[in-house]
Amino acid sequence: MKASSAVPVFFVLLLLFSVSGQVAAKCKKHEPMPNCEEDSCQSFCNDRPEGRGSCSDPNTCRCEFLC
Repeated sequence: MKASSAVPVFFVLLLLFSVSGQVAAKCKKHEPMPNCEEDSCQSFCNDRPEGRGSCSDPNTCRCEFLC
């Protein structure tokens, strides 16, 4: 019984490590965007996997996404 109960635990740990690895692998990209607005920046960054966008200054959109 002990050996069979260890198998699901192994897969759960494997899943946790794979998810945490993806979270750590974030890329950032700065795009010129005159008169940057949060909505337009966010929609621009949505093209990438799990992309998040915010204006780092009035003329720059900063995207964070999975590499």
